[in-house]
Formats: sequence, structure tokens, C-alpha cells
Amino acid sequence: MVGCGKDPKRVKRMASVSIAAASISGKSLRKLARQGGIVRLSKNEIDNARDNLVKYLKGIIRDSVYFTIRANRNIVSEEDILSGLKKNGVTFDGF
Repeated sequence: MVGCGKDPKRVKRMASVSIAAASISGKSLRKLARQGGIVRLSKNEIDNARDNLVKYLKGIIRDSVYFTIRANRNIVSEEDILSGLKKNGVTFDGF
């Protein structure tokens, strides 16, 4: 990397997002579903909900980290999370 102006040892790496699908328990998904008004969930529906939740969270975290990197910061702020949510179609008022 001679001539590019950067030391190859000091190039910033993009943080990878890793959320294990197994880390979201069926019990917590049932609890969320009951708060939403659903009485029963089959095991297939729990697995499907877990996969969709992991995809959704990965997208929000990826966008939030992107906003943090673009602002040349190392710590993710509340504004970055709200921007990531807004990019995914969720808006919050009062922040």
C-alpha cells in the first residue's frame, strides 16, 4: 500500500454485526407475543419470528454503526440509533 497515504497497519476495520439466533429464547418471544395479544404460538412460528427479529435487529445495528463511522466517532449515540430506526421506517417523536 505504498503511495496511498495510509499505513496498512492503521486502517480502520468495519465492525461486524453478530447476533446469534439462539440467543433469543422462545420464552421471551412468547412473552412479546402475549403482550401483542397472541395467545398461542407453535414452534415453527417461534422459529420464524426469531429469524425475522434477528434480520430486523441486524439491519438497525448495521445502519447505526454506519452513522457512527460516518461521524468519525467510536461510540454509538442515541442519535445514531434513532437514525438507523428512521432509515428502516420507524420514527420516534420527542427525541
